[in-house]
Amino acid sequence: MRPTGIYVLQTSDGFRVAPLDYYEDLFDGYSSDIIRYVNRKKIKEAFGDCIVMDYAGAMVAAQTIAKMYRECDDGIFIMKDYQFYSYEELENGKASKN
Repeated sequence: MRPTGIYVLQTSDGFRVAPLDYYEDLFDGYSSDIIRYVNRKKIKEAFGDCIVMDYAGAMVAAQTIAKMYRECDDGIFIMKDYQFYSYEELENGKASKN
């Protein structure tokens, strides 16, 4: 089974890369200012075991993973909305409804 896309999570402490087929599940909805709330459980499930790297390393990793699958509907997608949060803050619910 191929993933929907290769997702690069950008946080203040680095980049994490994961092939996913459940992008929509990473979020609990939208706030009034259009920033998505993350689903803490799904973020941890998707990116919790990922290696933290810089932008260049993340792009190499994403391209390498993409070549393994040859085709993904969403391609490589950089999730920049959380660049001002640390990964720990995301796991602890700083950008979550719960």
